[in-house]
Amino acid sequence: MAINTAAIERALQDVFGDFARGQDAAYKAAIADDLYSWPNETQRRNGETAGRTRNIVDIGDLRNSQSVQISGLEAVYSWDVDYAAIVFFGYTTTAGNSYPGRNWIGASHQQSDPTEALGRACRRVFN
Repeated sequence: MAINTAAIERALQDVFGDFARGQDAAYKAAIADDLYSWPNETQRRNGETAGRTRNIVDIGDLRNSQSVQISGLEAVYSWDVDYAAIVFFGYTTTAGNSYPGRNWIGASHQQSDPTEALGRACRRVFN
């Protein structure tokens, strides 16, 4: 019996590509969800007042800068704004005020485990 490994690899790449695009959407949704604690209310540049539990969208540049590059069985996600790392990891001002990081990737993974999601997608194709 011959095994067509090229067909299996193509099928895996198709499944993975769909999965990676789904994760891309999930990360954007996590940025927009009201999941993140903040020490106080603030007025955003878009005019909205953000409460103590909030999303991390102000004018949308962080969310809109997100991209994913998929190649074979690898996906690389990036956020092309200069403050993405500050939002993700948090920061402390020179005056000593600390602001928490908002880990939208971890928040997304808490809502839906990516390993389980990829496993389900593979089982649908290969069962």
